[in-house]
Amino acid sequence: MKFSEKIVYMRKKRKISQDRLAKKMGVSRQTIYKWEADLNTPEFNKIERLADILDISYNLLLDDSIDLKEYFNDNQEPNDTLDNDNSDIDNEQNETEKSMSKKSIIIISIAICVALALAILIGTLFINDNSTDIDTILNTNTDNIVDFDTNTDTDTEADTNTDTNIDTNGDTSSDTDTNTDTDIDIPVINHSWSEWAEIDKGTCNTPQILERECSECGEKETKEGEIVIEHKLSSFWHTKTPATCTETEVLYKKCSVCNTEKYKNGVVAFGHAYDNEICVRCDKEHYTDGVIYDIYNGKAYVSGYKGTNTVVSISPYYTPKGETTKYPVTEVRRINSDVVTELIIPEGVEEIGDINFNCFNLKVVRFPSTLGQIYYGTFTSCKHLERVYITSVKNWCGVTTSQASLPDGEMFFTVPYDMYLNDELLTSLHITEDIQNIMPYVFANCKSIKVLTMEQNNWTRMIYKNAFSKSGLEYAQIDSPAIMENAFAYCTYLKSVKFTKSTNFNYRNIFEFCYHLVEVFSDGERVNLGDNYNQGGIGYYAKIVHQNLDEESVITETNDGFVFAKIDGVNYLIQYVGSNPVVKLPRSFNGEEYKIATYFHEGGSPNTTIEEIHIPKEVKYIEANALSAVKKIKIYFEVPSSLTTWAQRLSPSQYVIYGWELDY
Repeated sequence: MKFSEKIVYMRKKRKISQDRLAKKMGVSRQTIYKWEADLNTPEFNKIERLADILDISYNLLLDDSIDLKEYFNDNQEPNDTLDNDNSDIDNEQNETEKSMSKKSIIIISIAICVALALAILIGTLFINDNSTDIDTILNTNTDNIVDFDTNTDTDTEADTNTDTNIDTNGDTSSDTDTNTDTDIDIPVINHSWSEWAEIDKGTCNTPQILERECSECGEKETKEGEIVIEHKLSSFWHTKTPATCTETEVLYKKCSVCNTEKYKNGVVAFGHAYDNEICVRCDKEHYTDGVIYDIYNGKAYVSGYKGTNTVVSISPYYTPKGETTKYPVTEVRRINSDVVTELIIPEGVEEIGDINFNCFNLKVVRFPSTLGQIYYGTFTSCKHLERVYITSVKNWCGVTTSQASLPDGEMFFTVPYDMYLNDELLTSLHITEDIQNIMPYVFANCKSIKVLTMEQNNWTRMIYKNAFSKSGLEYAQIDSPAIMENAFAYCTYLKSVKFTKSTNFNYRNIFEFCYHLVEVFSDGERVNLGDNYNQGGIGYYAKIVHQNLDEESVITETNDGFVFAKIDGVNYLIQYVGSNPVVKLPRSFNGEEYKIATYFHEGGSPNTTIEEIHIPKEVKYIEANALSAVKKIKIYFEVPSSLTTWAQRLSPSQYVIYGWELDY
């Protein structure tokens, strides 16, 4: 018997109308109707209340396998007339009529007794032999009046008055008046009620309170409405039951008002717990060559590694021992091993992560072309990662993360790394016409990519947030009208940017901290340059904007790693990209003087850490903040006149001056 049928059966069995049940439950009659018609199901706390009202156990009410008719040995259907809205009133009227009938019988019995008494009295007077004249007897009591007055007031206001008068003329008259006032004409006041209005919203476990008022007399009525307030659930899901290799994780949120809990399933499996190579939970051996698998819905998931190999190549299929079924591996959830230094993920895997990999010594990871998602935090602990291998630029550009936005500083990979395309070091990244979007974080922290080029396409190509942040880019040719925040942030080696499509910088900090961004190329009004780093950053850092894409670059890189730019006839030393830890600045550039530009040392060198900087006397000018990022580096000056002059230019309180003469 279904839950809805049990409500109908028990309500009628207990002789409760839908209206009365609705009032007891604190809901509308329409709600009761929906429950009984199987259109809706009450909440858990209402089911407990319903069981109490219907006087039935909670289990009997919920167990569909139990037929209540058989359980109660009941062969008769409950009375359907209970659903009439006026059934309760009719029952009360029937009880009232029965009471009135009993009282009427009593009144009639009393009246008969009085009549018999009068008849006996009159007969006695006439047959008395000692009385010679009835007139004499009667005249002795000329005013003798025998009155019998029986007044019985019932709920129906029925009065019976019987008066028997015997006068001196011998006339006997008996008057019986029966007055039954069953209908009393009392003036009826028809209220003019307003619409029901909410005066109390209630809570998530108490109904709202409604009120209406009569416009004629001001009388007010209140009633309970429905529960309309939603639960105030906690912001985050908490673990109710941890996942195992055989059970899905159960998560919950709790209401802070009524403690009601909302549940959902979490991860499918956490992994096996092995003892003597057999899982103590599922009593099976779910691993091959040390790789631990879980099986769910016909697919295999990698959930750990218990082997000793440093290079782990995961098979694209898993077949449990003793079986012949081949389960495709579609997800690698975690490895959790300190011995693995290289991980090879097979084709067919679509997702990676969901739980921190915990591969502290992982240096190399190879991704398949089928990869679609990397979960947030997967490689956070992989602090020694050096190389990432991909097989398709188009596929890699479309890889997403499990969160729309990662916390500041978080990337797919949290340390700088080199990227390889089919085993070749990727230094020049080319985005083909068929690549529509570049997803967040996909090239962030990639230090091997120096040059970025894009083919024009007919779509609105999107470059999403942090797509190239902290990368080693030096030159970029961009074909995208929509660049999101921080897309190129912290690209401290980026010097030149060329835009081949109109671009509006509607997002903040696109080129934030690109200290060495000297020049920008655009075709006419393609680029709306902001004047500070919040408006894209180009207008804040760039020293020159070319209005023609074919104009000659002002940047020159020397063989010994010095990057110069000639702007308005002035030479600027903007960056050092060499590998020598002791940097000796040149005395001139192409036989001409030069200035050390602002942010010269900001971001440092991409190849090494500079330990010393030697500045010759031919350098006549150093711009503000040129060496603002210098920390614990020895600076040697070949002073042309006085230390005071140099100190004023360099704000020397930030560093220590170690020497005077330079050895060139």
